[in-house]
Amino acid sequence: MSINDRNKKAFSYSCKDRTGRKFIYKNFNKSHSYKTNFSDTIFDSTSFIGTKFKFCSFYKAQIKSCLLSGTLFKKCNLTDALFEDSIISSAIFEKCKIKDCKFYNCKIVCTSGLSKIISKRNLKNTEILTAFPSSNNYSKELLKAFDK
Repeated sequence: MSINDRNKKAFSYSCKDRTGRKFIYKNFNKSHSYKTNFSDTIFDSTSFIGTKFKFCSFYKAQIKSCLLSGTLFKKCNLTDALFEDSIISSAIFEKCKIKDCKFYNCKIVCTSGLSKIISKRNLKNTEILTAFPSSNNYSKELLKAFDK
């Protein structure tokens, strides 16, 4: 079993109460949580790649410096949640309660419909992009260095 597969079960919760916890530098990649209460929880520098949250509560949760890529929030309560300094890519917010959910200094890419349901006053220094930036936007030297 690889190291990444270990976290799949370690951070998959079903009908648990995780109120007020601190998840710092954790790897929630490909985990599944169902009917779990993450209210007042702090997620700091945590990775959520391919993570599924169904019927979970994130009331007043703080998601700081996190990567959310392909993350599913299905019927979750994100009321008063704070996303700060995070990258949100191709995430799905399906039938979520997003009243007063705040996004500060975030990059939101290819997350359809989120800009329609979030109030502009709750977006501070946050960029919403409908597509990933073209490689023409970067210098050739940078692209060469990245390909190595």
